[in-house]
Amino acid sequence: MQEVWEKEKISDKSILYRFVHKTRMDRKNRRIPSESNFSIKKGEDGLSVDWDKYTTPAKSLARISRTYKYGKEVFKSYTDFYVFSLKSGFVRMIPDIRDVSHDPIFNGDPEPIGNPNNRAHSLIKFDYHNDPEVRLKLRDHAERITVNESQVDKLL
Repeated sequence: MQEVWEKEKISDKSILYRFVHKTRMDRKNRRIPSESNFSIKKGEDGLSVDWDKYTTPAKSLARISRTYKYGKEVFKSYTDFYVFSLKSGFVRMIPDIRDVSHDPIFNGDPEPIGNPNNRAHSLIKFDYHNDPEVRLKLRDHAERITVNESQVDKLL
């Protein structure tokens, strides 16, 4: 059985990927995500992102397609998601951001169907889970990445 991955320090030059469902874009400007996509959900330690050291946008989208929808045994479709990038150094400069930390997810070997391992998983931690200023700064800094669907399809 494979050992759990060690947590590593994320450099300020690293890129973090955040995935936004297409239905959760800003109502007035459909090119940017709603700031609610940058809220920490109740019971979670931070805002979930993927670290570019261990993934690419295409690989992360392929992993999304191997993940069950919440509470169902139906897979998510990667075509329902947009990818946004954030520079970790910029994120760390936002007041009230406590940490950007590597938090790999290991569910087993072999990984369970619908619940894949994710070595790239990381967290953006901030003091006030729903601080609107932090959420807006993250949203405004996020840059949309265009991913070639054929790249994702090759990985599936």
